[in-house]
Amino acid sequence: MNMLKYTIANGPVWEVPLGRRDSLTANQSLANQNLPAPTFTLDQLKSAFANQSLNTTDLVVLSGAHTVGRAKCSTFIQRLYNFNSTGNPDTTLNATLLQSLQAICPNGGPGTNLTNLDLTTPDTFDSNYYSNLQLQNGLLQTDQELFKTSGADTIPIVNSFSSNQTLFFENFKASMIKMGNIGVLTGSQGEIRTQCNFVNGNSSGLATPATKESSQDGMGCDASILLNNTATIVSEQQALPNINSIRGLDVINQIKTELESACPGIVSCADILTLAAQVSSLLAHGPYWKVPLGRRDSLTANQTLANQNLPAPFFNLTLLKAAFAAQGLDTVDLVALSGAHTFGRSHCSLFANRLYNFSGTGKPDPTLDTSYLQQLRKICPNGGPNNLANFDPTTPDTLDNNYYSNLQVKKGLLQSDQELFSTPGADTISIVNKFSSNQHDFFKNFKNSMIKMGNIGVLTGKKGEIRKHCNFVNKKSAEVDTASVASEESLEEGVGSSQVIIQSTRKMSSLSFFTVKVALFMLIAASLPFSDAQLDNSFYKDTCPKVHSIVREVIRNVSKSDPRILASLIRLHFHDCFVQGCDASILLNDTATIVSEQTAAPNNNSIRGLDVVNQIKTAVENACPGIVSCADILALAAEISSVLIFCYKY
Repeated sequence: MNMLKYTIANGPVWEVPLGRRDSLTANQSLANQNLPAPTFTLDQLKSAFANQSLNTTDLVVLSGAHTVGRAKCSTFIQRLYNFNSTGNPDTTLNATLLQSLQAICPNGGPGTNLTNLDLTTPDTFDSNYYSNLQLQNGLLQTDQELFKTSGADTIPIVNSFSSNQTLFFENFKASMIKMGNIGVLTGSQGEIRTQCNFVNGNSSGLATPATKESSQDGMGCDASILLNNTATIVSEQQALPNINSIRGLDVINQIKTELESACPGIVSCADILTLAAQVSSLLAHGPYWKVPLGRRDSLTANQTLANQNLPAPFFNLTLLKAAFAAQGLDTVDLVALSGAHTFGRSHCSLFANRLYNFSGTGKPDPTLDTSYLQQLRKICPNGGPNNLANFDPTTPDTLDNNYYSNLQVKKGLLQSDQELFSTPGADTISIVNKFSSNQHDFFKNFKNSMIKMGNIGVLTGKKGEIRKHCNFVNKKSAEVDTASVASEESLEEGVGSSQVIIQSTRKMSSLSFFTVKVALFMLIAASLPFSDAQLDNSFYKDTCPKVHSIVREVIRNVSKSDPRILASLIRLHFHDCFVQGCDASILLNDTATIVSEQTAAPNNNSIRGLDVVNQIKTAVENACPGIVSCADILALAAEISSVLIFCYKY
């Protein structure tokens, strides 16, 4: 099998072997027999897992997937009122949680209400599931069995995962790989279904529409659970362990439709299920945002404002705050957007003064850790070449909150980074401390600040124009000189202070696009509300419905050979918004009447991606001429790059 490697920001990473084939039948009897019920005892759980060649560690690890998600009252109601027919609640259920659950799930109620599987961090993939078990806060009987059974060998495993999240993640990826290899069909076995809920040739036998259910396979990882009832097949979807449990079959069908359009008869439904599990893990723990659209393009550029408004890497905290406040961004926005320096690289020229001659003293910056200073001097010798250094010396290729932990130990790379923590009495210090200790809080604020930044000074309605060529205003389009269009070779990678820099170091290939397609399907329901009524997530729904897929396809193709472009496109959006607003003024080239912002000091050795934006614009114009603005292309490119940045090489 080929391998797909996937990462989650601060979460488990595993390689998924691909090449599964789809079953020719389903087996409801086996589904009833093999799938664990929520009322199982520990012995029954162990037996069910052992039958699939999964051991006790696998049992405890895979149960940890209940760190996210919801359960219907009917799956645990007996614990609240009549446990084991005693007429009393389960004595191993925390009394406070019991009262809370009884309020959600009244006795004799419909049993369809939902509650969180993890009552502490229900939407974050972490190890709190195990800490909950230690406090008798497991939701299902099968959860609490792992810790309540006296003398059980599962107890020390629960304790170890509760105290060591990294250990849980490492074991989780190993068990996911192991489970994903159970009873797979390969080679000439089975088939590649054209429609996931029917074997080939039986599509006309549609009995009932695919319902919104998820994935538990009874016979092996062969997508048998997806098969609907037909004259010859009894669907596994109605097996008792699946009732009121599985969801998502309609999403799998959407994914299959997309894949069949792209490469008919190639990707199996079984592999789709496996990839969907991966991407769902990503979506449980990583920042993302939906971009409101409807921007118009500026009629001019302003190099003076670019020099004035874009923060420099040597700014002190007062100057940084002023630069952000001028754009309607507050101190939290400043600290959150600076956190994008958890990813990416910087040229030595942007921080060399800190190493040898800080503020003209002839000495290093005293707020720079001495061991880190020596490390940076080796990379950037005095008077040496303009090499690149990681923004984050600890986890340079992971989108996490270590940027803030680095500031706490004087390991911020740029002066503008370290200013957030080393300025005595600054209100930024408490925010740094909070983000350092709570990655979820950082991610939440990061996406909010990205949305806020993307709404700065937008042109809407009849203001501005929709440029035909992003480098020139429309009346100057005839002046386009291909030699004057900014080239990637002339614009090297760098940064300017607190600008948003996220950089992928993994190349992408065709199948990682399919993974992202899964992710984007699942993101649709998570769109955020926006206060600016002039911009709309569905702005191009009728006029250019394929704009998202067009932008995504161009970026995906470019990133296969140039993974750094993902960070560059996010940065380009920042550099645009901080000047005249998010109006694509940064894209305009020099003309007889326009002085381009591209040569402003903060943009030198910093911005990249102009040719990619032009590629996107050409593709969009071919599909829907004169409809989509360059400003919206910049915003979409930043959004899509943030999703693609989580992908590894296929």
